[in-house]
Amino acid sequence: MRAQRPPSLRQSKVTSAILEATKFKNECDHRCVRQTALKNWAKIVSALLVPLILGVFTVVQTLQQQKISSLQRKQDQYQADNTQNEDIFAKYIDDVSRFILKQNTFLSQTDKVYLRTQTLTALRKLDTKRRSQLFLFLLESQLLSGAFSLCNANLNNIDASSEWNAMSEMDKMNESNDFYLPNVNLRNASFARRLLRYSTFDGSQMDNSNFTSCILWNTTFVGSSMKQAVFQHAIMDGVDFSNAKLVEADFTDALLVGSINFVNTDLLNAKITSNQLTNSVLLNARLPNGSFTLLAVENILANSDGEDSHECNDEIYGWEIEGNVRLQAYNESTDVKHGQCYFSGLEGSQMKQKVDLINFTLLIDNHELAYNLSVYLASGVRAVLTFIDKDMAVTAVPSGKLR
Repeated sequence: MRAQRPPSLRQSKVTSAILEATKFKNECDHRCVRQTALKNWAKIVSALLVPLILGVFTVVQTLQQQKISSLQRKQDQYQADNTQNEDIFAKYIDDVSRFILKQNTFLSQTDKVYLRTQTLTALRKLDTKRRSQLFLFLLESQLLSGAFSLCNANLNNIDASSEWNAMSEMDKMNESNDFYLPNVNLRNASFARRLLRYSTFDGSQMDNSNFTSCILWNTTFVGSSMKQAVFQHAIMDGVDFSNAKLVEADFTDALLVGSINFVNTDLLNAKITSNQLTNSVLLNARLPNGSFTLLAVENILANSDGEDSHECNDEIYGWEIEGNVRLQAYNESTDVKHGQCYFSGLEGSQMKQKVDLINFTLLIDNHELAYNLSVYLASGVRAVLTFIDKDMAVTAVPSGKLR
């Protein structure tokens, strides 16, 4: 076997150089391929990027233009609405001012209808700011004390608060107000710092209304809805809240002077203390903690037994009589006496009496009231009890006893 001679140093260097050259060439080829690929991708991206940028720019510009156009439309609409409101308000003030001057102080029924129609129409069209201004115009013109009816008027959100405090108004007295606003929409209305004397808000919708720092004298809110109304720091004397809804109302630091009527009033969750209620009338009312006050246990029929008459031969009052009914004295020798007199009638006669349960509605609605009807009847006579709701429809008989 013939041994091979190892390569010489020169051959080794040549071989190494060839390998390196080959490696370098391969790397150059790969680099060239990558560069070519990058150039191709760059061309493709460039071809796509320009339209994309233009498209994005167009979209952004379009959105900005739409936003600007929308803002411009809103501004134009606001200006148009503002102008319209100002025109309606100015025309109302001009027409009513001229009308009042012509009529002097006397307003006929036709005049009152005209003022009511003009006022309610304007209030429906005006924004909150002009409604407030219209209200103040009526106040300054002394047209809020019952000159004409504002029943169902839209006075929501008006600001009728005074710039002065109520004590300052009391010093001047001519600044005091006797508002006559029954059955009016006054949600979120503010009367802060007003002096209100002999004012009427009966049956009005007054949720979230504001009477902060007011002085209220002999003012009535009978049957009004006043949920979350604010009476902070108010001073009240002779105020009637009977049948009102004062749920969550705020009486913080209010001074309740004299007798305040809370008969059948809902004070659930109201901010009012027991000390504030010390001199108040609280029959059939619901207190802030959900409990009910003393129930008015009484005979709610007028002249129920005929004993209210001075003599048994007096005229019967309190009843609707059909047929021949009269008062009869008990026979001392034969009758079982239940008093001095009783009702006596011929066959076919009837006695009817309507009883208003308005001061018991809160108890009835919360199933806290039962009735007891006790009647002494002769043979062949019967008693009928019928309950009618606010819509004059016969309704279910509440729980109770008939004996």
